[in-house]
Amino acid sequence: MLLGTHTVRIDDKGRLKLPSDFRQYIEQQWGSVVYLTSPPRVGVPHGQLIQIYPLPVWTGILRGLEDIAFEEAGQKFSSITSYFGQLAKIDEQGRIQMSQRLRQEAAMTGEVDVTGEQDHLLVAHADRLADSVRRTEWTTTDARVLNEVVREARRRLRDTPSSPEGSSS
Repeated sequence: MLLGTHTVRIDDKGRLKLPSDFRQYIEQQWGSVVYLTSPPRVGVPHGQLIQIYPLPVWTGILRGLEDIAFEEAGQKFSSITSYFGQLAKIDEQGRIQMSQRLRQEAAMTGEVDVTGEQDHLLVAHADRLADSVRRTEWTTTDARVLNEVVREARRRLRDTPSSPEGSSS
């Protein structure tokens, strides 16, 4: 799973060097082809954050959206993610070439933060991400929803038989 945040630099040619643990996990799980875009995110103007999806994860998202493809929300999502979108391949040095459009819209120069969000990466200008996190309001509704999810996850863990370490199945 992709978790945590690393600060990295974007080089003069617009290449983002992935943190080695993120690169290794992505390549082992999904291969080296990724989709970069800036999908809608509540409270963030379009183009301010870049998300990097392993291609199988992105195609799974698109399949999940097939039911709303002709609804307004589906069309907006498609327009925004296609406008900012680009396919890329992680090179031998673990770098991803970012399009000029993405770099300019998101002010991606110098130091950026790369955050693992389970199955994809979030890339943001270091200052913008810190400001966004600080401004995020945590409500009692948020806490209630999260508590329900955590409670259910713990219940599933308790109900799943575990095999002792070292045993073979």
